Amino acid sequence: MISFIIILILFISILHFIYDGIILPSIRQNNRNELFSLRDELRWLMIEGINEKDILAFNLVHEAINSFSNRLPMLTISVQKSFQSDVENNVKLREIIQKRRDIINNCSNDEIKRIVGNVNLILEKTYISNSGGWFLYLVPIAITAVIFEKITEINAQLTMAPSQEVHRVIPHTDNSICC
Repeated sequence: MISFIIILILFISILHFIYDGIILPSIRQNNRNELFSLRDELRWLMIEGINEKDILAFNLVHEAINSFSNRLPMLTISVQKSFQSDVENNVKLREIIQKRRDIINNCSNDEIKRIVGNVNLILEKTYISNSGGWFLYLVPIAITAVIFEKITEINAQLTMAPSQEVHRVIPHTDNSICC
């Protein structure tokens, strides 16, 4: 049993290495390319000319894309939790974030709003993909928990079953042959 657990952990570790070392960098590069594409769309909007009121929204979105394009590997659940804690404990930060949200919400250019929504989707995908390696460890634990829950449920039913049904399902064996 222990050898099976060791082999399973080794197999999961190899999968984790393949995911984090080979697959994940490609996913991040794809997400980075999508951010660059959105930044190009945003710049094209500016070149074509946007409403003067929307320039502040343009600058906020442009700054956000530039900030995140090189920080995608650092977008993890722990960073998210840390930032959430900062927001909850820092009134000034909450006010700044709300002002920036208001600028975007009050923007008259629907394309800028669409780009903001797409940037948020890319960041979500990045959070999930950066955590993907750990899902390899969590899936076997979740499957084991579900199996144990089902075993517990079946045992509770078996305990309450009539004796003749238990004898039918689990026939008596002669234990004198054992050890």
